[in-house]
Amino acid sequence: KNLDKDYLPEMGETNPFLHMGLHLALHEQISTDRPTGVRDIYQQLRFGAGDIHEMEHQMIECLMETLWTAQRAGQMPNEANYLASLRRLKNRK
Repeated sequence: KNLDKDYLPEMGETNPFLHMGLHLALHEQISTDRPTGVRDIYQQLRFGAGDIHEMEHQMIECLMETLWTAQRAGQMPNEANYLASLRRLKNRK
């Protein structure tokens, strides 16, 4: 049933498959430290985070924005911009 469903963000729906895939992608980045520096940023954010899951959601927002921007421009994701957006999360605390 869920495999055939269309999840419409404009209707406030979240695709659970995309959601889990993004969590997996983030953890893969952290485990391989690709792009270089993402593991250190994660550890720094984790140190001061009250809710690790929410912190990961903030990181995923940065990842999604980076992927969306790259897709719109027809280019590879800009790792430097992605890391910069993650670093800005540290400044929000």
